[in-house]
Amino acid sequence: MLDNRLDAEALLAACGADEELLGRICQALQKRVPEELQRAEQLLAARDAAGLRESAHKLYGMIAAASSSVGDIASRLEDQAELGELEAASRSFRQLAEQSAELLAALDGVSLAQLQLLVD
Repeated sequence: MLDNRLDAEALLAACGADEELLGRICQALQKRVPEELQRAEQLLAARDAAGLRESAHKLYGMIAAASSSVGDIASRLEDQAELGELEAASRSFRQLAEQSAELLAALDGVSLAQLQLLVD
């Protein structure tokens, strides 16, 4: 069973229902999202609100292709960083990291057939 964080319609649209492209998108997300989360964590620890906003924006751009719900958390983190609300951003970051890990696990080996079953 696929994770409910996975937005099958968004992912199908992102890959154009192309199995090879789906695989490349999933691999790219599994590589880049953890790297950007690590960067965001460092920026948060350094209390760099502007850098955190930029990192959260990048995370949103990546994650929204596969999950609107996890993308919403990244968007909230971006907004909090822009407002300098670093305590709230810290809570959002923890939630984003947890939800992203679960999303990335769901993307491992996902197929077009599985996604199409979810939207039909």
